[in-house]
Amino acid sequence: MHDLGQRRRKPIGSAGNRSPLIGVRLCFQRGEEKLARKPVAMTHSGRTLACRAVRLAAVPLLIGLSLLFPLAVFADDIVLGMTKGEVHVLPAGRTAPVPAGKGLALRSGDRVYTGQDGWATLLVPDGSRVVLTADSEFMVRAHDSKRRTGAFALITGMLRAIIAPSLKSQANSPPHYRFNTSTAVAGVRGTDFSMIHFGQANIFFGNQGTVEVQGIDTAARLLTAASVVQTTRGLLPTQPIPVDPDSRLAEAQALLNSVTEQAPASWAEAGKLPEIVAQWNLTYSRHLADAGRQDEALLVLQVALDLTEAIKVKARSTEKDRLEAFQAQLEETRLNQERQVAAQAAAESVRKLYADFTEAYQAKALGRLTRLLVRDWKAGDGADVSDLEDNLSNSFRVFDRIQYAIGNLNISPLDAGRFQVSYTVTITGQIQGMNMKHQESSNVTDTVVLTPDGPKIQSTRGGKPWLQ
Repeated sequence: MHDLGQRRRKPIGSAGNRSPLIGVRLCFQRGEEKLARKPVAMTHSGRTLACRAVRLAAVPLLIGLSLLFPLAVFADDIVLGMTKGEVHVLPAGRTAPVPAGKGLALRSGDRVYTGQDGWATLLVPDGSRVVLTADSEFMVRAHDSKRRTGAFALITGMLRAIIAPSLKSQANSPPHYRFNTSTAVAGVRGTDFSMIHFGQANIFFGNQGTVEVQGIDTAARLLTAASVVQTTRGLLPTQPIPVDPDSRLAEAQALLNSVTEQAPASWAEAGKLPEIVAQWNLTYSRHLADAGRQDEALLVLQVALDLTEAIKVKARSTEKDRLEAFQAQLEETRLNQERQVAAQAAAESVRKLYADFTEAYQAKALGRLTRLLVRDWKAGDGADVSDLEDNLSNSFRVFDRIQYAIGNLNISPLDAGRFQVSYTVTITGQIQGMNMKHQESSNVTDTVVLTPDGPKIQSTRGGKPWLQ
């Protein structure tokens, strides 16, 4: 009892150069040991009282330390590697980001922000890494190091992801890492790729391996090395576009890879990457349109427009006029291509009209034929729909079989919603019982009008597309 009393009177931390924090830890441990053994009657004297006092006094100190220092880093954590310039992290559940540096652990829900001169590397336990360029925002949505799965989001900016290869046994398994934006998803495994995301636009560059790129609930396009895939607004991505080594697109890819290998001294050149891609898209869209790939041309133009709009918002006032002029050029090109697409679609519907007319004529289906004419249809000789019905009824009654062949079909736009259609028609009627054949040919010119029910023949100004 005497010895215990003597030890009880020693101040905590006085023995063996023990620090006050070690004393606090010992008191916590001893209290935990008593609770672990069995319930103990606690008194307000001796060591129990001293430890309780120390534990209570240490609570504010420990809370303060937890705010000053990051959580412990474990082997299965994603951590910040090298950083440069302004880098902040917004921990999940917090309302304000805090400055961040090398070694900080990142958990699900954490966001990483890089400033105008910021650059950061995220190290994944399996050896993969993600590099963020300046003016980027990135989120760790979920990560499981044991299963090698993860979901990440590039909210805005540019990154490069170098993903460690899977084991051979996992070669046919689904992509184990997914990189989302607001309008696209990239599924990756054993891949080196870069991506740009501003506004709604997405550009994916393939460096090595394959990436499955999707819009929102669309089919996937396979991004491969030395190619680019683009999408915006959640649409089905473009087919992979080969990167010509001598093109500006190749320059953009090389520049993006360079600034993700090592932080540049200045971000002025890399900051032009979205505009370089948008300018290339303008040229490439014209190539696609000339090749008749109008839908792809419009998508590439829309990516360029969305990119330009996004970077214009952040641009300095001295750059806004130039970007607005470029945006106007993109918009004019897009409108012209949309008109071409509409004209092609209309022309195709007119072609179908004459295919339907041919089929109905050979089937001797009078009702189907007259439905392909407007009600006030007129012929060059003054005949109307009623006269045409009389003529056709007589032909269909006389001839057992009729062949109707259209050649040299030419469709020319007249004005909004109207076309001039010229063609050669040869009609052959057969009377099988008499072994007779009658044939007529005529050059016909029609006016076709687009209606809510589809294109219809408005007038026939030359020739007669029926048997006399």
